[in-house]
Amino acid sequence: MKKRLALILIAVLLASLIAGCGSKIEEYSAENISAAEQSAEQAQQSKAPANSYLADAVVCTVDGLECTWEEYYYWLNNCRQSVESQLGEITDWDALNAYYTDMTNEQVVLALAQNDMLYYHTILVQTDAAGVTPTDEQAEQELLLEADQMFGDGNGELSEEERAKLDAYLAQAGISYELQLKLAKYKLAEQSLFEYCTASVDDEQVVEWAAEQGYMAAKHILLLTVDAQTREPLDEATAAEKAETADYLLAELTEAKAAEEKALAAAEQSGETAETGTEASGEPEDPAAQARADFEAYFDKLMNEYSEDTGLQTHPNGYVFLPGEMVEEFEQAVQALDDDLGLSGVVESDFGYHIILRLPLDPDGVLGQNRYGYDVTLRDYVLNNIFSQTNSKAAEDVSVEWTDGFDTIDLARLFATLG
Repeated sequence: MKKRLALILIAVLLASLIAGCGSKIEEYSAENISAAEQSAEQAQQSKAPANSYLADAVVCTVDGLECTWEEYYYWLNNCRQSVESQLGEITDWDALNAYYTDMTNEQVVLALAQNDMLYYHTILVQTDAAGVTPTDEQAEQELLLEADQMFGDGNGELSEEERAKLDAYLAQAGISYELQLKLAKYKLAEQSLFEYCTASVDDEQVVEWAAEQGYMAAKHILLLTVDAQTREPLDEATAAEKAETADYLLAELTEAKAAEEKALAAAEQSGETAETGTEASGEPEDPAAQARADFEAYFDKLMNEYSEDTGLQTHPNGYVFLPGEMVEEFEQAVQALDDDLGLSGVVESDFGYHIILRLPLDPDGVLGQNRYGYDVTLRDYVLNNIFSQTNSKAAEDVSVEWTDGFDTIDLARLFATLG
């Protein structure tokens, strides 16, 4: 039973916040803002996107890759909407942000937007270097497939009517078709780079990396001495019954463990391995592996019959965790066990009585669920960390050159003008 279970997102971590993102330049864009005001007036008449006045202006370059104003404005507006969805409308850009309490609302939005922009441009820098950048044709195909899912019949092609719906959607969002193509290319490039960075990582490397980080795996039989809902202690008589049951279960498992060890010793002495024995099914028989499997199966039988762990249904194969994520008594007991089906004695914690079986790390062991409710495995986490670390290092190495005035913007004036 974890004290906390981080809901890990299958997504890469963004690069570090860009330093100095919050200082204003009051004189910035006196002419840019003027141009924006003119564009906003024109937009009222033509219904053109209000941000189109500098659409092709180069805001910055990342190792020579250009980022235009249209894209940067997209990230600024997207990050503003993201912050406002959590905290409500931003009415005071100079106020300290409720989440990042040492930064103003303006600093947060600027930093997040610059992060997003740098992240995806760094992705392209790496895919270009590796020769795995998606083509423009692939990006357009990806965009059309997504549009067909949103506006079409899912046949993989866009009719004229479906394409008109896509164009209307983009116009309403103030996004050009060209920008949407670029965003589709970013998505494909991210997938391509992920596969490139992680293709050679095998199960052994996943386990090795996880062990270096301190990951452990275990399952247990828990007999609660507290109410599962209120956490109030049960009466002494009930708690005493639980203690007796725990002693009985430990005796059963200790006997089974002794039988397993006897079978292992016999297999070792006879030299029987997967190459020397054959089951009726024709599959190689490994007596040692069979003995371990039989013991774990017996533990599972008792666990499913007796355990009162409320997490058993979501973690039927046990928990995979880091130090500090489990109650202290449980964690210390696991650390003391052999990581190949080591069996504990009766361990008492604030929850009750545990009998713990430590497990070898499994790349498919479930850490938790992401925000969409899908299981996140140890392999998922390791591969995403490898990818994240690779991309973070690349972000440190790229050269970012800003056009004067664009690295810091008075967002209150900008959004007051452009909406």
